[in-house]
Amino acid sequence: MNLVESKIGDVCVVTIDGDVDAGTAPEVEQRLRALIRSAERKLVLDLGAVPYVSSAFLRVVLSMARNIRQQGGDLRLANLQPPVQAVFDLAGFSELFEIYDDVHAAVASYQA
Repeated sequence: MNLVESKIGDVCVVTIDGDVDAGTAPEVEQRLRALIRSAERKLVLDLGAVPYVSSAFLRVVLSMARNIRQQGGDLRLANLQPPVQAVFDLAGFSELFEIYDDVHAAVASYQA
C-alpha cells in the first residue's frame, strides 16, 4: 500500500493505492493523524486505487473523521470502487460520510 499527499487549493488529498487491512490501516491512521495535527482541516481520501478495505480501515476513517470534525474540519471520500462502496454501504458508513465520484467533486464540495 502507498500513500501520496497533495494539495488542491486549501484541500489536502490523500491518495491511497492498495489494500487497506489490519496490517496497513495503522499507517493510514498515523499519516492522517499527522495531517490533522499539522492543522489540515479539509481532507479528501482518494480511494480509486483501493480494491479492498477491512473493518480496521473503517475504524480508522471513523476515528479520523470524528477527530477532524471536533476541530471544525471534515473528511470526505472519493473514487470508491464497487467492492469498497459495498463495504461502506453494508457498514452504514455511506450515511456518515460525503462520498463523491471523483476527487475534483470532493474538493469542490468544500467551496460550496
